[in-house]
Amino acid sequence: MTCAVCGGSNLSRRKELDEFEYGAGEGAVSLSASVVVHSCIDCDFEFTGPSAEVARHQAVCRHLGIMIPAAVSGTRLNRS
Repeated sequence: MTCAVCGGSNLSRRKELDEFEYGAGEGAVSLSASVVVHSCIDCDFEFTGPSAEVARHQAVCRHLGIMIPAAVSGTRLNRS
């Protein structure tokens, strides 16, 4: 993985609790997910990657009371 700003590969990683809003208007709720944040040592740019989107998606699924994608896949594999 490289930095989108400077192209450097001198990155550090940390876990962070990401709070985000889901929904719109009066029905919106605040959810949170533990995500990996990458920090470029060379230019101080911080960003998240695909794993953060997966974590946010899982938080939404849990809020809605539906199975997370990994659980759906596991159920399908167990039927084979």
